Amino acid sequence: MGIIKAIVEKLKIKELFAILFIAGVCFSLIPSKIADKMEILELRNRYQSFVSIGLIIIGSYYVLHQFTTFINEILVAQSVVLKHS
Repeated sequence: MGIIKAIVEKLKIKELFAILFIAGVCFSLIPSKIADKMEILELRNRYQSFVSIGLIIIGSYYVLHQFTTFINEILVAQSVVLKHS
């Protein structure tokens, strides 16, 4: 548990979400034959709904973040144009 705590403390929330998102996508999209060889097929089948909910939440966070960044850039560009007018 100490290792996980140290990793979480060093990473920023966006980086941690990105890691979880990529791991969740890989976990969800891995073919059944490979998942069976890795012995995670039963785990994936049991917890797929929770992984999917996590992917939706993290994906929504990134969409919202990109949207707010885009809106902020538009507002800054408009304020610069208005100052120079």
